[in-house]
Amino acid sequence: MRYCYGPGGTARKLGSRSPCLYAVGAFLVIYTPVMSSYRKCAYCGSVGQLTREHVFSRFFYSRDAKAGYEKVISPVNRHGKEKFVQSELTIADVCSSCNSGFLSHLDQYGAKLYDEFFDVIPKPGDRIKFRYEFDVLARWLLKLAYNAGRMQKEKWLKWPDALGILAEATPYMRAETRPPRNLRL
Repeated sequence: MRYCYGPGGTARKLGSRSPCLYAVGAFLVIYTPVMSSYRKCAYCGSVGQLTREHVFSRFFYSRDAKAGYEKVISPVNRHGKEKFVQSELTIADVCSSCNSGFLSHLDQYGAKLYDEFFDVIPKPGDRIKFRYEFDVLARWLLKLAYNAGRMQKEKWLKWPDALGILAEATPYMRAETRPPRNLRL
């Protein structure tokens, strides 16, 4: 989004090449458009400063570190080339309200399931009764898929509609709507 800043810090949205004219007294002042550093949140669409969201929930990394595993090696695309770095994958396109709000709650739910069911290796013959809340689990899994898709867009080209479908499900991820009609786990 391009903005034109005038006297007193007033701002006005502009088209891609529009100049900005302001009358100051008897003079006409032309301001050139400035690109705003504010972007849209991938989850709620609010415009503002964005924070880093872990692509895969942070608890995965902390549980591995506690178990004595080295930091995960993650693929990162830099200038069209994929390289591997020893780092937690993050993406900086989420507002702090979403990041510390519903996304954090979904990660807490995922961590609870992980600790209770996924970090336990059953013995042959053991019965496991997997208890979960469908909507919360579905919202957490959709969040993980949406984060991964935004992080590695070029790898999702095989499924051109996938990111759009996940983006349309963000109101459900925020627990504002019912699940999408075609959602299956």
